[in-house]
Amino acid sequence: MKNKDCILYYRTLKGLFPFMGIKEIKFLRDVKMQLRDFSILHPNCTYKEISAYFGLPEEIFKDYINSQGVESFSHKAIFHKKLHLFLDFLILIVIVIVLFIVSFYVKVYKEFEHSQEHISETIIDKGVVTYD
Repeated sequence: MKNKDCILYYRTLKGLFPFMGIKEIKFLRDVKMQLRDFSILHPNCTYKEISAYFGLPEEIFKDYINSQGVESFSHKAIFHKKLHLFLDFLILIVIVIVLFIVSFYVKVYKEFEHSQEHISETIIDKGVVTYD
């Protein structure tokens, strides 16, 4: 697909999907292959011509949802949304835990650094200075 309008059409259609399951990926792969074949046969086609041949991306998305079943599709969308929220929450918890651990180690390191006594001994013997 080298035609910019075919790429724009595909990206518009892909952007309408709220999640990407196995069926959706296969469907979009098939659409992409059809668009590639169309762009080979019609190298200078415009977005209007593509939409006239295939239909508007919104129509294709609507037909896909109807073929899969609205309830099935909505259940999948809700599940993916909940999964995203759970993973985001889990990542947030991990970040907070890591920040607490790092701040604890920094605090312990600073206390250790200040608790060490720094004694240095200088010996002067016959004009020669040595440090211990």
